[in-house]
Parts: sequence; structure tokens; C-alpha cells
Amino acid sequence: MTERAKKFHARLDAMGLKYRDLLELEVLAHSLGDMGHNILLGYEREEGWPGGT
Repeated sequence: MTERAKKFHARLDAMGLKYRDLLELEVLAHSLGDMGHNILLGYEREEGWPGGT
């Protein structure tokens, strides 16, 4: 299990993230709800923001 944690930490580090940053982002992502999640997915798929903004 320690080796898996080390590999995960290395991947976060490579992205410039700390584990506590990931935890904060998870809380924020959860608070978006399904609608916010879908809006962000659409944006990441280069569909733009709803309403053309």
C-alpha cells in the first residue's frame, strides 16, 4: 500500500499538486452537483460555456 501511495504522490507532484489541494478540489467538485459537472465536461470538450459566454 505504501508503494501505491508513493506513486500517487509522485503523479500529483508531477502536476504541481499537493494531496491537500486534491482533497479541496474534490470537495469543490462535489459541491458543483451534476449540472456543474456537465457544464465543465462540455467546456473541456470545447463545447464552450452554456449561453455562449
